[in-house]
Amino acid sequence: MRTKLAVLLFVLLTISSFGQFVTNGSAFATSSNCFTLTPPVNTQLGSVWATSTIDLTQSFDLNFTMSFGANDAGADGNCFILQPTGTNVLGIGGGGMGFEGIPVGFAVEFDSYANGSPNNDPWYDHIAFLKNGSVNHGTANNLAGPVQANATNANIEDNASHQVRMVWDAPTTTFSCYFDCNLRLSANIDMVNSIFLGNPIVYYGFAGATGGLNNLQTVCLPSNVNPLLTPQPTCEGGILTLNAPSNAATNIVWEPAGIIDNPNASTINAILASDTTFTVSYSDFCGIPHQYSVLATTVPYPTITVPADSIVCDNSVLTLNAQVTGAYTNMIWSTNTGSILSGQTTTAPSVSGAGAYTYTAFNGNCSVSDIVNVSELLYPTATWSDSVYFCTGESIVLDPLSNATDFSWALDGSLSPTLTVSSGGNYTVLLYNDFCSVAESIIAYEVSPPTLYLGQDQFLCIGETATINSNLTGLWSIGGVSNQMTTTSTGPYFQTLNTLGCISADTVNITFQFPPIVSLGNDTTICEGTILNLDAGAPGTWNTGNFTTLLPVSAPGNYSVVVNDGVCISLDSIDIYMDFAPLDVLPDSITQCSDLPITLNAGENLAESFSWNTSETTSSITPTVTGTYTLTATNYCGTRTENIEIIYEKCEFTLFVPNSFTPNNDGVNDVWFPVFDELDVIEITVFNRWGEPVFEGDKQHFFWTGNVRDGDYFAPDGAYAYKIRYKSKFGDSEIIYGHIVLSR
Repeated sequence: MRTKLAVLLFVLLTISSFGQFVTNGSAFATSSNCFTLTPPVNTQLGSVWATSTIDLTQSFDLNFTMSFGANDAGADGNCFILQPTGTNVLGIGGGGMGFEGIPVGFAVEFDSYANGSPNNDPWYDHIAFLKNGSVNHGTANNLAGPVQANATNANIEDNASHQVRMVWDAPTTTFSCYFDCNLRLSANIDMVNSIFLGNPIVYYGFAGATGGLNNLQTVCLPSNVNPLLTPQPTCEGGILTLNAPSNAATNIVWEPAGIIDNPNASTINAILASDTTFTVSYSDFCGIPHQYSVLATTVPYPTITVPADSIVCDNSVLTLNAQVTGAYTNMIWSTNTGSILSGQTTTAPSVSGAGAYTYTAFNGNCSVSDIVNVSELLYPTATWSDSVYFCTGESIVLDPLSNATDFSWALDGSLSPTLTVSSGGNYTVLLYNDFCSVAESIIAYEVSPPTLYLGQDQFLCIGETATINSNLTGLWSIGGVSNQMTTTSTGPYFQTLNTLGCISADTVNITFQFPPIVSLGNDTTICEGTILNLDAGAPGTWNTGNFTTLLPVSAPGNYSVVVNDGVCISLDSIDIYMDFAPLDVLPDSITQCSDLPITLNAGENLAESFSWNTSETTSSITPTVTGTYTLTATNYCGTRTENIEIIYEKCEFTLFVPNSFTPNNDGVNDVWFPVFDELDVIEITVFNRWGEPVFEGDKQHFFWTGNVRDGDYFAPDGAYAYKIRYKSKFGDSEIIYGHIVLSR
């Protein structure tokens, strides 16, 4: 079963223009007038329309070459269509073959698939005349047929090209269709009134479609209803080329034969002396005779005369007077080297300069030309500038650098080609070239250059930048034009100023010297009571207010010095730190409970080495028995000895820390707190998993209810770390760590 494409009438899927034809949908051009309507693909829909229209009040005879594919079981077919709408028309696909759904139109149906319902198609491939977008043979829109398309074969899907001819006889309103040279269907149809509502102007073309089955469907169309096109007018005596219609197969005869190069050729060339009607007779591929005529018109040439050749002075204006007779449409003057000043499209233009002046008169596309040659005697020329400059106290030679044959200077009547002057002024010379002469002038200016001054020589310190200021803007020896330059290099620097060829110059010397070397050394540390001499290497000003080379210091601080040698300034600074002999850091005695070890830590007494009477050499020790312990501490500033009495006593106190609680307000285990007695100090901190404190307590406030930030929000379930620092009444002190599990 075939499938109809749901395409709305006149909806343009794809439109492409190919010269005299326009394609829509799946259709595409394969040559200038041959097209594929549908490729061998299911559900394709395409159309092609000639851009020229047909007047149904006139008869026509159109010949086509068509192919319906190679698959006898394929579908669907195509239609030759006349319709008044335009070139973007595309009906319904599938069994509608691109004609169904076009509201106003006439079609010759070439149906290659039998749709019994609803189209009432016969079993054979057939031709029928239809109207108004209907492809149903059982309705009044079926005007004639269906009949078998091929007189000898029920199948036209034979992969062959078939000759199809459509003939409209306007006087008898008879439409006939020929297939492979056989008349297959003819009917009397009042197309203009019964189909096109009185409008005789229609477009012609083809539409085709596939549905659930397919075939490659192609068509080649003639480019015009009258295949012998009217040629453009030809100039008298010109060659006219005419082509026989594309369906001319045999018996080609052109008339009038006397002016045609080959009266029996498809393409002829004729010499056209006057308006002539050409007639071609031939037989087409089916042996059917045809005859067409066309009128070829001629255009006469105008007649012109131009003036004789002339000679003038260079750039003189000359009026050329020409004449034109006979029919003409326009005229124009042109030149290769001269200049047309005005009247280019008249018979009397004004021209200047040597050259060939061509006068052309047109009658349509036909033209006739003649040439006037104008020669000129050139004026002499001076190639000097309008003015020259020379320096005061000098002289200058004035030379017009001319091609003149003779000279005359207005100053003194001198006939020399040049003139030497030593003062400014306006000088004029008359230049001659035969009878053509011209006066040329030049102004000579006497120039006094200004004085350039760059100032005194400069001495600077290396690392600084020297700035040279000029009283004028000029070119520096290192490049650049300005009234100021900077440099960091020793050397002579000069500036020049060119004032109209007169040079001003000046030079200045720039010297860079090394600064004095000042080094106070690296930052250092001295012991309390010692003196350090700081050496600047030369007398300098210290931040202490002293002006000296050596500065003794015995106190810590920052010391800086500035040394100035008159050109360069150097400075340095040093930080002095003070160190001390070891300090007393141990108490005289410590009494502690016997079960709480005492750690003696001397790490903050500034010592670098430690020696205990226990033979230990660390900064801290943990004595285990009562007794006197001696520490000898040493650094590079001295040695200190300390004694401490350690007394261990029997002491008891209580500290118990729960490891979990459930703060869910049920009255059971809702609060976490350590249990203790005999403690003078207790400090409690609880941390979350990121080390952030969530609860802090002491001896008066040691209950945690699971809140965070003093009750802002509750801590989530999980494990929390705690740190407890305590000190007992017996002198014991320690920091303990552990974990609490909070579970609600």
